[in-house]
Amino acid sequence: MYLVSKVIIAILLLVSSFEDFKNSSIRLKLLVGILFWQVVSFFINFINGYKILIFERLILASAVIFVYFLFIRKRELLGEADVIFVSMQLISLRVQDFLVFWFSHLILALVFSLLFYKRFKGRTPMYPIYFVSEVILIIRRLI
Repeated sequence: MYLVSKVIIAILLLVSSFEDFKNSSIRLKLLVGILFWQVVSFFINFINGYKILIFERLILASAVIFVYFLFIRKRELLGEADVIFVSMQLISLRVQDFLVFWFSHLILALVFSLLFYKRFKGRTPMYPIYFVSEVILIIRRLI
């Protein structure tokens, strides 16, 4: 069931990727759907016995969101959706999966910013990066 929720998240991220390329933003319904399935995958992990550092991860994700909104006037590089998505990934993934997600995300962000910097006028489309990182997690889970 956990893998099914991750595949649903990947499909929603794929649709969001097309919108991100086309409109430089995504619809709220897609974001809510992605966040909903992240919460579902968190509870599936919890039910399956993965209860390591849950409180610490919740505190850390809350701190990330709090610090982000604390400096709301200086936030020109990231949108709220990006910060909330990564914070939810921190909560819903196992520690090893989050590290794989984070490092693949950093490498892909560097590649995408080099490729698309001029096309998007200094903005990097993040949802294609999230989609590829999610697919990497699914493949890792299958292996």
